Amino acid sequence: MVLALVFTLLPVYAIADAVSVTGNDDTTDSQSIDIQDIVGKIQALIKGGDPNGELENLLKGLNIDTIVQILEKLGLDSNTAKQLLEKLKDMDMKTLYETLKQLLEDGSFNSKDIIDILKYLFGDSNGNIDTDKIIEILKGLIGGNGDIDT
Repeated sequence: MVLALVFTLLPVYAIADAVSVTGNDDTTDSQSIDIQDIVGKIQALIKGGDPNGELENLLKGLNIDTIVQILEKLGLDSNTAKQLLEKLKDMDMKTLYETLKQLLEDGSFNSKDIIDILKYLFGDSNGNIDTDKIIEILKGLIGGNGDIDT
């Protein structure tokens, strides 16, 4: 009976040991593939059109970390990122506030990128926004009152 246990558990320990030595348990690979897959879906939906609202449904299911990773992959200056930000305009103000606050706090983007996002979300058709309005919005984000709908 002892031999049966030894030979049954030996392969399990060998696999666990191999994972601990190599550090490859496929969790990081699958996460990066998922992000790249999402970025590909977003690009395809924007380029091919989105008559069924699939893009909005895809974005609603994402958390802040995933949105940050997607924006990093797309680049803020790309047309795709701008269209993605257009969908973010439809978020309720509390969700948008939390998203922007998280971006400021964790250092995912520098202040110029945040200002570009604010210009796009709150600016006129040319992206122009009054500097005082940007300051008010940033004070609301940093102060924590969440009042960015000014």
